[in-house]
Amino acid sequence: MAGCVDVALGAQWGDEGKGKTIVLHIIPSGIMWPDKICVIGNGVVVNPITLLKEIADLESLGISVAGRLFISKQAHMICPWLISLEKSRDNFIGTTNKAIGPTYESKMARKGVRFDSMMGFYGKFLEDLCKHANYTNRELTLNGQPIDTEVEVDEFAKNVFNSIVPFVADTVALLHKKYTESKSILIEGAQGAMLDIDFGTYPFVTSSNCTIGGCLTGTGLPARYVKDVVMISKCYTTRVGNGPFPTELFNDEAEKLRRLGNEFGATTGRPRRPGWLDLFQLKYSKMINGANFLTLVKADILSGYKTIKVCTGYLGLDNYPTDLLTLSSVMPVYHELPGWSSIYQNGELHQNLKDYIFFIEEYLNVPVLLLSIGPDREHTIFLK
Repeated sequence: MAGCVDVALGAQWGDEGKGKTIVLHIIPSGIMWPDKICVIGNGVVVNPITLLKEIADLESLGISVAGRLFISKQAHMICPWLISLEKSRDNFIGTTNKAIGPTYESKMARKGVRFDSMMGFYGKFLEDLCKHANYTNRELTLNGQPIDTEVEVDEFAKNVFNSIVPFVADTVALLHKKYTESKSILIEGAQGAMLDIDFGTYPFVTSSNCTIGGCLTGTGLPARYVKDVVMISKCYTTRVGNGPFPTELFNDEAEKLRRLGNEFGATTGRPRRPGWLDLFQLKYSKMINGANFLTLVKADILSGYKTIKVCTGYLGLDNYPTDLLTLSSVMPVYHELPGWSSIYQNGELHQNLKDYIFFIEEYLNVPVLLLSIGPDREHTIFLK
């Protein structure tokens, strides 16, 4: 008997809060369940130093990862000199300066360092790191910020080799084995659909495919294994960094929503740009991901608004545009709905909140599976 594979994907520009209580940057949120194992797939780029810190943070909370966390040997490594490289460039996109982009660049140039470099002997790992550092240093030198590759490589290797090696595994074989053992697998996609390198608001996107296709190529699991695809969306919209944002709010309206929702970047602390829920954009996300369920989060943040706007289209357009010229000049068409003073009314969900959810379901033709009304796990309501 075969297992089951479900996918959870951010439907907007990321920061939809798939993990809820604890902010995790690399480790899947399933690590919070003590009887689950977690896999960092081959599609992810991983900074070993950041990963070790995240492991230490979890263990300080009494959450052990030993024997439960596995890194794909085919995943690519974020090295310190790549962070130096990104910081030496003109950051017009507004990236996090965590070297995500440069690491994918070196991967596609077939110059990257994979975690399988650690599965041999230490000298081979050093050799691969040296080649990569020297390759990177060429551009750093052109940018006037060369590094001492020998010193940086030696320090990096010593800091990560012995600590990371126990986590490196053949995760493709592991996942297929669990599937044939009738285990349930949940794939947690990173970031959000609108940051996808192909389908997002290019060039203000990330450097990988974070839609449904990336979940497959990033794990080694075939499409026919996938049962349900659940999109996660806030009850409003936010994005971090630069790029077009048709439903963006400004001035006092933006500051109010940012303050109520504590909308500051989980990685950088930068203020997020808030705006009304863009259903036209969500319809596009649903289409490219094949989503059959929706989860809405942060419904509590909109409590107290007398009226709430949702975008139902862009004037004169039948389909969602991803080119900058069009997206930067569109005029959103809004539908106004009455707000709710509180989540509950007479012992059940406030009628206006139920009407809001129903309007979204009807527009997208997809049921809302879960509703989040607060930051804690017990604040999640199963609607279906």
